[in-house]
Amino acid sequence: FPVMPPRSMYGMLTVLKLAEDGAFVKKGDTICVLTIRELESLYNEMKTATEKLEAELKRTQADNNLNITLLEAQLATSEAQLKIASLDSLQMNFATEVQQRLLALEMKKALIEKQKIEKKLAASRIIGETGIRQIKSRIIQQNAKSQQFEEQIKAMTIIAQRDGIVMRTESPRM
Repeated sequence: FPVMPPRSMYGMLTVLKLAEDGAFVKKGDTICVLTIRELESLYNEMKTATEKLEAELKRTQADNNLNITLLEAQLATSEAQLKIASLDSLQMNFATEVQQRLLALEMKKALIEKQKIEKKLAASRIIGETGIRQIKSRIIQQNAKSQQFEEQIKAMTIIAQRDGIVMRTESPRM
């Protein structure tokens, strides 16, 4: 049965290996090996781009974890300041009116600071997770493209589907 080379939109096919005309081949023998420099170049670029994205993902995850850890530490500090301010509030019973106002303002300030850090922490988690999801999505896209190129490169090796004799013919132009 006739064997045709794969169609390519990535450039000219170059024959690397071709079975002799009239040669007997067995099922599974390589009949022809073709190559397209542009396709292999694109495939290598895809692999490199994927590796860069994977490195960017690791860096983004590490940056996100560091940022969240720092904010959690700030939150713990803020909570400690709030507890200290609440202990100082016991002194309010014995303080002058001005001192009482000052202590109340310090507690309010500590509470506001804690709430501000909690909001910042929640926002950082969402932003970090979104960035990570975007990079993972780009990696999936790159892997899909790489797989397409890899399959096309594999299709450049034509294997005999059954035992037979090699006969070269001209194919009609389409």
